[in-house]
Amino acid sequence: MAEPVNLEHIKVLLQDTTFLNEWKQVSDALGIPARDLFSMNSKLNSGNATMYDVIQWMLETWRGRNGNDVATVAKLISVLESEDLRNAADLLKDFSKRSAASTPQTRPIPIEMSTQDNAASEGMQQRNLVVLERLDQGTLSEVFKVRSIFDNKEYAIKRISVGQFLLLTKTSGAADAFEFFSKFMREVLVMAKLPEHPNIVAYREAWFEGTLQQTLTEWLRRPESMPPPTPVLKDAPKRQIVVTEAEKNTFMCIKMELMDTNLSQW
Repeated sequence: MAEPVNLEHIKVLLQDTTFLNEWKQVSDALGIPARDLFSMNSKLNSGNATMYDVIQWMLETWRGRNGNDVATVAKLISVLESEDLRNAADLLKDFSKRSAASTPQTRPIPIEMSTQDNAASEGMQQRNLVVLERLDQGTLSEVFKVRSIFDNKEYAIKRISVGQFLLLTKTSGAADAFEFFSKFMREVLVMAKLPEHPNIVAYREAWFEGTLQQTLTEWLRRPESMPPPTPVLKDAPKRQIVVTEAEKNTFMCIKMELMDTNLSQW
């Protein structure tokens, strides 16, 4: 039985830069209506969609219009080859071979993008970064794979939630502000001092984004002897953790080199 396209193939196609630049050409070749193509392109340009969303939409639209018997991996490979996107076609061929040889439990399952991911995409777009996919998430942060439109290189962005950090470190209120920053900035300061090494993830830059972006950025420029700005964090009794909407909607982003493996694979 022919293999139908599914969400597992999105991550494969995201690896090919040429395909990402020519996705509209591929959509047209798959017979997707121009009005739908225009709508998705508008969402992408406005930051309301990521490249993951685009490819997912393209494959699901194609499959929905033609059914699994037509929307197969073999047919998609044929279309890619006809559009001279041979690298993307070869990536799909290799993936299909590996998938056929593996058990269902070992097949990679891509992480779907969420509404919150789209908000992250909008913030990074302002820094000329295109979000390709969300690689992982934890209690405090999420890690995204992005591509810079300037150097066309791919990077990893760790996006740490200020609100979640406050809850887990039990710091709240302006009185705890220095304690908060000493803990919150520790990762960046340590990474910035590390030497370049093949086994160390290289730090590139960091920034704040969200509601308190300007306030926190200005605070970093102040001498250590100056008191914290008011309000940065909501005043609250010690140990009574109160996280405001502004804190929930503020993040620190750390831009790092993208590694081709992780600790679980190392």
